[in-house]
Amino acid sequence: LQETHRRSDRIPGYDPGLPGGSAVTGGPPDGEREGVVEAAERLGLAVVYVPGMRNGEHEDRGNAILSTLPLDDP
Repeated sequence: LQETHRRSDRIPGYDPGLPGGSAVTGGPPDGEREGVVEAAERLGLAVVYVPGMRNGEHEDRGNAILSTLPLDDP
């Protein structure tokens, strides 16, 4: 799983005085891009995809599970 989220009172609070990560820089990878659904179909895998955010026109980012076993789309 990627870009997952959880919320709980058991998670310690944020201390703004602590150092944080820096920005990620650089461009996208070179070459052809293949959507996860198309890749799963090409490989004969079952897929469940949950979009997380838009990523340009006609594109979004999210999380996917690919499996050799059948999956039910919730």
